[in-house]
Amino acid sequence: MINQETYQSLVHGLRSKEKGIISRLYDHYADALYGIILRIVKNESVAQEILQLTFVKIWQNSEKYDPSKGRLLLG
Repeated sequence: MINQETYQSLVHGLRSKEKGIISRLYDHYADALYGIILRIVKNESVAQEILQLTFVKIWQNSEKYDPSKGRLLLG
């Protein structure tokens, strides 16, 4: 579980497209997201591809993230 300070750092880094933030996000969230995706699609290679596409979408749309509409997973 990440603390509030780390969470705030991730949100700030994401919104400002800080160098290296996508790696930090991946480190914190990939396992949880992969588990959810795998339960839905029930195919490891498809789940891995969806996970990769998810992080690409996160990066491409990072400036649109509005923490008042929902929080990042605090896993």
